Amino acid sequence: MPRFSLKRLLASVTIISIGFMLLAAIRYSDNGYGAADIRTAGPLWFAGGAAIGAGVMTPFKRTAWGAKLGMIVQLGLIVLYVIAVMICMLIYGV
Repeated sequence: MPRFSLKRLLASVTIISIGFMLLAAIRYSDNGYGAADIRTAGPLWFAGGAAIGAGVMTPFKRTAWGAKLGMIVQLGLIVLYVIAVMICMLIYGV
């Protein structure tokens, strides 16, 4: 059974909240036309996922592994989003 220290638990919560802050910042990275600018939204997307993954794995002393896992999960979400858009385009003929 893993044992957590209060210091690692608080660090974990802090890193996870930073990750969510980075993901929330994507909303405000528009290019003036109301759309997210890929030059700022892309790095924020992957950095947010990496921070959340690192925060989740911090109590287990596997921060680097969690950051890598978080980036892989974010990449998988992008792939799923593209597949969903392609399916909608096929169904609705857009």
